[in-house]
Amino acid sequence: MKTWLFWDFWHFEHTDNVALRQGRPVPRLGAVYEDPLLDNLASWPCVWRDEASGRWRMAYTPSGFPLTIMVADSPDGFNWQPLATPSIRPPGGKHSLNHVFTVDRSNGGIIYHTVTAEGRPRFFLYCVQRGGSHLTGAAVLDEKDKQFHELVTGGGAKNYLAENRIAVSDDGLHWELLEGVNFNHPSWHPDPPFACYYDEKRGLHIMHTRPGWGDRRLVTLTSPDAVNWSAPEFLMQPDPLDPAGAQLYGMPTFRYEEAYVGFLWIAHFDNSRRLERFNQLWGYINAQLTYSLDGQHWQRGLREPFMDNTDPGQPGSGVMYPSALIDAGDELRIYSNTSLDLHHQFATKQYTPKGLVPPTSITVHTLRRDGFMYLESKGNWATFITKPVVLLAPTLEVNVAGPFGEMRYQLTDINSAPLPGYTFADCIPCDKVDAIRHPLRWKDKSLEGVTNRVVRLEVEFRNLRLYAFRGEFHFADALDVALIKDNQPIDPHFFDF
Repeated sequence: MKTWLFWDFWHFEHTDNVALRQGRPVPRLGAVYEDPLLDNLASWPCVWRDEASGRWRMAYTPSGFPLTIMVADSPDGFNWQPLATPSIRPPGGKHSLNHVFTVDRSNGGIIYHTVTAEGRPRFFLYCVQRGGSHLTGAAVLDEKDKQFHELVTGGGAKNYLAENRIAVSDDGLHWELLEGVNFNHPSWHPDPPFACYYDEKRGLHIMHTRPGWGDRRLVTLTSPDAVNWSAPEFLMQPDPLDPAGAQLYGMPTFRYEEAYVGFLWIAHFDNSRRLERFNQLWGYINAQLTYSLDGQHWQRGLREPFMDNTDPGQPGSGVMYPSALIDAGDELRIYSNTSLDLHHQFATKQYTPKGLVPPTSITVHTLRRDGFMYLESKGNWATFITKPVVLLAPTLEVNVAGPFGEMRYQLTDINSAPLPGYTFADCIPCDKVDAIRHPLRWKDKSLEGVTNRVVRLEVEFRNLRLYAFRGEFHFADALDVALIKDNQPIDPHFFDF
């Protein structure tokens, strides 16, 4: 089934008293994970279900320079414990029982869990390994970029020189650096985080990162195999609707149903004091909701926090970095790296009335399925009517939260005239319904009678939230209407969003 999510008002022909709202992820009480070594503002968890054990796993990077990977285990995805891996010996020695890998002189991004072209799961960690003349990997071996090669071999500290390395793993536990592989490009010095997703429509891996050191905008790269990457291309930067001092810190992205969801990290680094360094570094970070219908072109949504900072002294009061989205059936889970203080305000553990507490922790929020956006009445009754739509199969479901609400619906022709048997009076109302998948039904008619016809859906409701419709349908353009009128087939997949 296809899911129609309410990202915007595009598919509505008319609305009256309808509000488009943003969902509110709910923190899971008690589901706060604090690693004693979690002293980095960039631990950015990656979460997955381990098929062999049936348990949940979480990999994260609790420190940079060197970049270390730790792994935690959970029976339910909420209650985490460090996963002991005594047989794994990371380069440079083991810092804790759940320490599985180290990349020296590096910082990096969010661990990317994907499926390769061969159909097997694989993990990728993209790193910036610094070291100037100490570099020994692909940059020294590859003389195609002569200037870079001469800089590396010419002596001196040269901390601006770095290699963009890739670490890989088949299970999230056993890692190795790919030798001779470097996704550098001339004159490009990226500033992590790296955040990746798979664009199913184009068959490409996509990376979002920043264009350079301290340049907090976003660029995008593409790859057929998650190893060989294109040159960066501009994606977005703060625009006139953003407040002064706003910077784009990163954007983890996920496929959801037919769309792509992004958590755009907004750095609020405005400062009343004069700047005494290269750029602003201290301030709050939270996340806005972004979306893409095709995996390439992005919309910024309502421009309000989706994952907002919490009350002072609570996880996320300074920084909120959502980095993992897990589909758990009727609920979605969002895992975030959070801090108690402003970005870069401190980077080591500190003593509090609770004792020695890491400055950062990993938290879990839950969200109703399809709950990114929803429709709500501004007061009492609200009404909308859709653009012309073709039902390709005789099923239509709604995700509705209305335990004390009411909803009526009807089908009309293209001129908004109600169809006999499919009117408000003929429908079986959604009264006091709270369901992820509730079928739309009429007393004496089935949707068999209107499949492959051009209709409109009209709905009136109050005291509830509408999250999505599901079914086999296609929003028609004028050509589709003409083709169907002449009993000709239509192509429901071309620009079908």
